[in-house]
Amino acid sequence: MGAYITQVDIENSYGIANVCKWSNVDGTTTTVNLARIATAIAVAENHVENRFRGGKYAIPFVALSFPLYVVKDWCAKLAGIWLYEHRGLWDQNDEGNLLEDMRKRVENEIDKYLAGEAQLDAQLATSNSPGAPVALR
Repeated sequence: MGAYITQVDIENSYGIANVCKWSNVDGTTTTVNLARIATAIAVAENHVENRFRGGKYAIPFVALSFPLYVVKDWCAKLAGIWLYEHRGLWDQNDEGNLLEDMRKRVENEIDKYLAGEAQLDAQLATSNSPGAPVALR
């Protein structure tokens, strides 16, 4: 699994206060739960890589000439959504609906890359790339 994002990337997408709040399952502490953030990052990065696994790009992604900002953005947004949804709390506001819309936008954007409508500036899969498709004899 690639290391595409950090806690700061999630905070840049959702705000420091939200990430702190969403990382705490019991809702009584005011410090960030680093273990839950690490889990959210791993889940999000794994999800994005799995969407592309066996396709045209080497996994983990390797940037060619520009950083893979779009991959970073997808991962940060999905990690924030995971934190929110796995708190064990339900809010009386539209935050959940807004995040579900965000998830749909991320998944639709990934679909465009998978369909070849957009291209990542990333190393293509070869028989020597980790995660590349392997022809069986």
